[in-house]
Amino acid sequence: MGFLGTARRAASAAREGLDALQTSRAQAARVAAPVTAGPDAGDDERVRRGRALGAPDPRELLTAEDAAAIAGTAVGGPRLAAGDDAIGVTYAAAAPDGSRWAVEASAFHAGPGAADWSAARHWDGFLAPLLADEGRPVPGLGDAAIARDGEVYVLAGAHLLRTAVTLPADADAGDPTDGAIEAARRAVARLR
Repeated sequence: MGFLGTARRAASAAREGLDALQTSRAQAARVAAPVTAGPDAGDDERVRRGRALGAPDPRELLTAEDAAAIAGTAVGGPRLAAGDDAIGVTYAAAAPDGSRWAVEASAFHAGPGAADWSAARHWDGFLAPLLADEGRPVPGLGDAAIARDGEVYVLAGAHLLRTAVTLPADADAGDPTDGAIEAARRAVARLR
């Protein structure tokens, strides 16, 4: 074999080595790592306020084990989030390539100045009409449930919940909306 044949073999071997290196780097960039989160200032107080207004503790609705099973990877958390009318928890993971996995559960409660708030009235008067065009009913989940775009809203007795799942587009864990439905089923089961 002459010089040209030897050069072709060397180039082919170099190309295969480069392809293997690029594949290895791409796989390493997609390895999810749990996102650890410390408490946000004031979250415990907002959770206490939300609980006093009738919302369940969001940390009791969904566990890290639940979230990892739904996301298909280990997750960190819980990270609390609280607003004027809801308290929630998020479990998350991220990869160096920017991919993100997150599983959330939130419980609504009366907001400031809403003394006569109820989950059923909020559902009937606001959420159900808002979600009806884009969402699909989820039979057998709570008293009523609507799923859309990776999130689920559930009326379950005196409680109104929202679950949401974020997955990379090509994640092996499946469809985010299906994950949100599973998260909602687990959260509703814990209300009992």
